[in-house]
Amino acid sequence: MSEIFYIPGLGGDSVVDSQRKYVGRLNKFLRKKIFFFDPAWQTNEPATEKLGRLHHDYIQEGRPQKIFAVSAGASLAIILAGSDTSTAHITTIAGKLKGSASIGTDYRQRAPAFLEMVHRSEDILVTDPSVSFRLTTYSPIFYDGIVPLSDMEQEGARNRTILMPRHAPAIIASLAVILPLA
Repeated sequence: MSEIFYIPGLGGDSVVDSQRKYVGRLNKFLRKKIFFFDPAWQTNEPATEKLGRLHHDYIQEGRPQKIFAVSAGASLAIILAGSDTSTAHITTIAGKLKGSASIGTDYRQRAPAFLEMVHRSEDILVTDPSVSFRLTTYSPIFYDGIVPLSDMEQEGARNRTILMPRHAPAIIASLAVILPLA
């Protein structure tokens, strides 16, 4: 059984593999129990199948009380928390929670299910205020460069600032500091 359910963003394979290895090191050296969910963003897997895997793995891991997600993975974290009220806390880093209209063609082509996931996340944040109360968001100071700040923060959530500008450096800093303490 895991303590934390980790969901990465839609970085390339090497980025996702680096995060997977890092989570493995935390599990080994800090004796954390973090489950790494691979969304396989850059595949043609239909959204319903992706959500099926997400829910299956979450249940198999004993419904961890903490969900930790970065970038595009934040939309999946919100969907998961919206379907399971037993989740105590959701942490997102530079997370795309909403703003589906601002998702460009490049991202829609690279990750076909991403647009639908952000749509679903938006709907949950509007219709289920309990999700916002269990949510802590972290966004880069000044400028992200990938995700608009307005898409990362949520009314009713604990919105925090990472003292690091830009998307990737803010995520890396957060993985180094926030995830080990989760």
